[in-house]
Amino acid sequence: MICLDSSFIVDILRRRESALKKLKELREEEIFATAISEYEILNGAYLGDCSNEKIKNISSFFNSVAVHNFDSNAALIAAEIRSDLIKHGKEIEENDCMIIGTAISNNCKTIITNDNQFKRINELKVINY
Repeated sequence: MICLDSSFIVDILRRRESALKKLKELREEEIFATAISEYEILNGAYLGDCSNEKIKNISSFFNSVAVHNFDSNAALIAAEIRSDLIKHGKEIEENDCMIIGTAISNNCKTIITNDNQFKRINELKVINY
């Protein structure tokens, strides 16, 4: 099972060749996104030059994959990971910790991203594209 990070999804939506190629390679894998990524991407769209077509494309993508929610178990995992990182001077963004918590709480140990912050998480295998 592989969690799709927001950066990867944005690159898919922007039709970036490297992301589309990697997505094709994952055809046989069980993939999912998180509600946190959905929020981040929709928020970015609304803050930018938002069009109805852009929102429809984003919604269409999230309707085509499983989307896992941030729940109490994910919150517990995210808080533990983030506090440990902060204590060791390796802080990462709060939303990224929420994505990680959601992935791990759903028995997923792999994420696809172009964000090197995720490599700070020992429990997570990071696939770059």
